[in-house]
Amino acid sequence: MKKVLVGIVIVAAALAAFFIVKPRIAESKFTKAEQLFKQKKYEQAVEGFSSAISWSGKAAYYNARGLAYELIKKDAE
Repeated sequence: MKKVLVGIVIVAAALAAFFIVKPRIAESKFTKAEQLFKQKKYEQAVEGFSSAISWSGKAAYYNARGLAYELIKKDAE
């Protein structure tokens, strides 16, 4: 019984840590993508924004990725 309880506590702690760290990871990926965007490396920025979206579906992340797609399209014209 004690081993089961310890296992449950460990799993609960791991899940809690994941949900605490998850937004920080997303924000870090978004910040790196923004830097690429400012350097006009739009294709790499899209990858970074997509990675941030996979961690957190914030509307700002989608918006930034859409803008990068638009600028890629504009550069191709």
